[in-house]
Amino acid sequence: MNGGFRGAAWLLAAWCATTPALAQDSERSRYYIQQMIELAATNDEAGVNAMQRMLEQEPRPAPRDPAAARAALQRGQAALRTGDLNVALTAFQQAGRDDPGIVDAVNHLGLVERKLGQFSDAERDLQRALALEPTRASAWFQLAQVYGLS
Repeated sequence: MNGGFRGAAWLLAAWCATTPALAQDSERSRYYIQQMIELAATNDEAGVNAMQRMLEQEPRPAPRDPAAARAALQRGQAALRTGDLNVALTAFQQAGRDDPGIVDAVNHLGLVERKLGQFSDAERDLQRALALEPTRASAWFQLAQVYGLS
């Protein structure tokens, strides 16, 4: 039992050590995106480009199961085309778990959350999409809609 406790304690310690780094990366990305919005509002193109470069240098999450992520993305897109938002939501969430760096799934997840009125979730996921691909116009458009609706 003692070895099992040590193993569990080690896993907990490893998780705790990585969680702040992930949260810190998320907060840093959120900061860069907010800065891009503020700089764009003042027509500071050089500043926007500098923040974009900072976002592009952020570490990318490692995929867990890229094939499963692609399959879930396709299921989500099919459900979105038929208007089944709850199925689409579940599929895009699964795709994001299987591959956190699959920007299409994260972007679509934010879109579906916006359509469902889940504005804080939509904001978070659209910012995740922008952290992965800062020039994704559809994510910027959806994020602007979220801000306008909330």
